[in-house]
Amino acid sequence: MTQHHIHADSNFANDLVSVSTQPSQASPAKRAIASCGLLTATVVLALPLALWFFESRYGVDGAWAAGFAALICWLGGLLALAVHVLFRKPQHAIAAAFGGMLVRTAFVFTWALIILKRWEAAEQSGFRFAVVAFFLLTLTAETALSLWLMRSQLASTSSNEVEAV
Repeated sequence: MTQHHIHADSNFANDLVSVSTQPSQASPAKRAIASCGLLTATVVLALPLALWFFESRYGVDGAWAAGFAALICWLGGLLALAVHVLFRKPQHAIAAAFGGMLVRTAFVFTWALIILKRWEAAEQSGFRFAVVAFFLLTLTAETALSLWLMRSQLASTSSNEVEAV
């Protein structure tokens, strides 16, 4: 019985390894949706801690600042992932990387400046700090997900070339 249990675990481990090393199994649309979901999960998991920290330090306005920062950084990350999906061909990988950086940075900082100009409490609520914190968090997550999308696209392209030969 113990051997069977170990054998079942080793099959499970082999299945996990085959899934992680064969990213071309899922369609590009499924990979794009999965990457958006993982970015969303990253922000959702960090948000309660940020809300607690900013509310305890700056009051209710701090919690609003953390929420606004999380929202604009999350949307900027989703837009950057969309650029990677639009330029998913391997020969466009550099354009996708630079386009994603441009879109993410321009979107986040434009909205941060608009909020700083229109919301009087933004200066005293830690909004700038919240933007930097969430920008770095979403930048890290979005970069890892973008690399995963590019790697999986390269793997599916190379497997298609092998099948064509």
